[in-house]
This record gives sequence, C-alpha cells and structure tokens, in this order.
Amino acid sequence: MDVRDILEGASDDARDIMKDADADERGSGENSTEQMLEAAGWKLTESTVEKKIWRNPQSGYLYPQGVAAAMVREQTNTDGPREQEGDA
Repeated sequence: MDVRDILEGASDDARDIMKDADADERGSGENSTEQMLEAAGWKLTESTVEKKIWRNPQSGYLYPQGVAAAMVREQTNTDGPREQEGDA
C-alpha cells in the first residue's frame, strides 16, 4: 500500500461522511437524528432555519448537525467487537 492508496481510501471515507451530512442537512429523519445525537450526549447549541450546531461531548468542538450525526454513526459502527485476523 502506498500513499496514493491511503489518500484514495481517506477520500472515499470523506465522501461517505459528506453524503450522510448532506442527507441530514436536507432534513431527512430530522427528529430521529436529533434524538440520536442527544442520546449520544451531544448538546444543541445553535439552531436556525438553515443549520443546527451541536457540541461534541468528548472534545467540546462544535459541528453542523449532518457532520455530528455522521460522527455518531461512525462511532456506533466501530464500537462493536472486531474479529482479529486469524480468528474465526
């Protein structure tokens, strides 16, 4: 694996996160998204017609709702136990 492979993988991950963020910004499942963020400990700090801003409970950084939701989903998807290579 060379640097190009790593960068292409990172680019694909970023594209997926932004796709999720775009869907959330359009308002699809907005209430369930807000409930998911609140359940994960995020705090709504600003809310306008155009955008909702959430505070990350671990870092204290602020993120738009779509990005925050993608981060919570990503963390949820990676929290489960993983099988190591050779385990099966």
